[in-house]
Order: sequence, then C-alpha cells, then structure tokens
Amino acid sequence: MADSLDQNEIARLAKLKNKERMAIPRQPMPEQEAAVRRNNFDEVPRGLPPMVAVTEANRCIQCKKPKCISGCPVGIDIPAFNGDDSFVLPVPASYVIDRNGSVRYRFVNVDYTQRLEPDELLGVLRGQ
Repeated sequence: MADSLDQNEIARLAKLKNKERMAIPRQPMPEQEAAVRRNNFDEVPRGLPPMVAVTEANRCIQCKKPKCISGCPVGIDIPAFNGDDSFVLPVPASYVIDRNGSVRYRFVNVDYTQRLEPDELLGVLRGQ
C-alpha cells in the first residue's frame, strides 16, 4: 500500500479534524544504511513512498509550527533558500548546452533524490 496511492485512505485523511491530524505519528524518512552509504555518493534520504508522503503531508499541514526547519529531513530553511515565505522546491535538473545555445542533453527528475550519473554526463560531454 505504501508504494501506491490509496484513494480511500486519501479521502479518509482529508476528512480528519485538526486534532486527529495532529495525532498522526511522524512518518520516518527511509535512509541508506551507514555501512552502505560509507561506500557511495548516493543521497542518504531515500524519499518517502507516495502514500507515506500523503500521510505525512496530512499530519504536518495543521502543525502549530508549520514553517519548522527541524521537520525537514535535511534541515534546509526552504523559505530562506527561496527568498520568500514559500515552501516550493525546485525540480533538480542538469543540462548540456552547446556553444550555440542549443540544449544537447537534459536530465530532469521531480524526485529530488535522483541525480544525473557522472559517467552519463561525461559520456554526453565526450560525444558518446
């Protein structure tokens, strides 16, 4: 259930009163094990599965401290980063642009934990 969206659960969460929302326990962020991350440069936080993210959003949307930095899995002050009061996250992207200004390669993924592999980028730059 955690890897797909359960429309019945979403509807149930939407009907909760504020006190019931605040009773939802904080959803833990899955992370790489220390023994694994010691040997790579992958993102440590793995991101929440879709249904877990919906549950967490319903928990924190009524939080008495909605702009908390401590609740961010990586401790980023998002409004300060954005320069305003928004909690909007940019979509990470990488582009290879030639000298004429044409985009020769793009990597765009709304999942902030996914990044362009360095070997893939080097292959593009080398014309492979």
